[in-house]
Amino acid sequence: MKKFLTLCLLCLFTIAAFSFAGCTSNQKFTVTFDSNGGTYIESRVVEEGETIYKPSNPERQGYVFDAWYFDDQKWDFKKQKVTQDITLVAKWIIQPADGIIYMLNDDYSAYYVDDYLGTSTDITISSTYRGLPVNEIGSWAFSDTNIRNINLPDSIISIGDCAFQGCDYLTTIDLPHNLLEIVGGAFQNCDRLQSLLIPKSVIKLDSFLTARCRSLTSLAVEDGNLYYDSRDNCNAIIETKTNKLIDGCRNTAIPHGVLSIGNGAFEGKNLQTMINIPNSIVEIGSLAFADNPFLSIIIPSSVTEMGMSVFEDCLNLTIYCEVSSRPNGWSEMWNSSHNQVVWNYTKS
Repeated sequence: MKKFLTLCLLCLFTIAAFSFAGCTSNQKFTVTFDSNGGTYIESRVVEEGETIYKPSNPERQGYVFDAWYFDDQKWDFKKQKVTQDITLVAKWIIQPADGIIYMLNDDYSAYYVDDYLGTSTDITISSTYRGLPVNEIGSWAFSDTNIRNINLPDSIISIGDCAFQGCDYLTTIDLPHNLLEIVGGAFQNCDRLQSLLIPKSVIKLDSFLTARCRSLTSLAVEDGNLYYDSRDNCNAIIETKTNKLIDGCRNTAIPHGVLSIGNGAFEGKNLQTMINIPNSIVEIGSLAFADNPFLSIIIPSSVTEMGMSVFEDCLNLTIYCEVSSRPNGWSEMWNSSHNQVVWNYTKS
């Protein structure tokens, strides 16, 4: 009987020990960031075996941040796990004389152009930097600068949002042959930009690509692109699969068969005369024709959907609608600038 009770107590003790062990939390460690002369980065406390969320890059006058290091090895924030208290040390690169700031991407596999602090108006981007490829022009990298010419290497596969926004002296740009995507309004507000050719390699474009490029007269997609086209020499960019016109210019002739006009497609394009909307169009996106000086436009009865502020800031515009009243699919704010509207219009 005593042996039985002893055995029971031993089992209970073992179960309790395992239960207690299961309830205890993992050991916690402190990760300290030594910015090495840069701006302060707060320490983090993480549980044993966890990864660290990468903090914002510190800043240091006259230098460009390289990476965080531990024991002279770059720390991989996605893969490496914390097993002790550690200090990560920032390493810096002296700011280059040409003012082009290259930054490492998150997995340390390539560099991207982050900023431009130089004064030259003729820029050449290197295809490699410190032994790694340069494959991206980052968001806002050259925005509001006075560059006139820029040479992009074929290593560039991505151009970020607003990368060249407000480059008022840029008249044309040769995009690299291996480019895959142009994000957001990369070229918006480039007042003197006259032409843009999208390479056949590109697989992703966004709305407002060239919004408010008032001098743009030539816009095309290179033959052979599987995702976009400029059919019938239309001077526009059309998404092939959806038949959506996503970007146009003042010389655009919308081909019949296009089903929709995207958001901001003609915003600020200095349209002087009425643009013909074919009766294949069923949808017009928000701000599609905003900020233009043209005086009249005809909306065919085929248009069943209309976004917001389609004709925002089109002063003195008269809109001729073939329908007798606003269809249900038109936003209540489609004519937010309260332009004159003629309903039930019939072409003579």
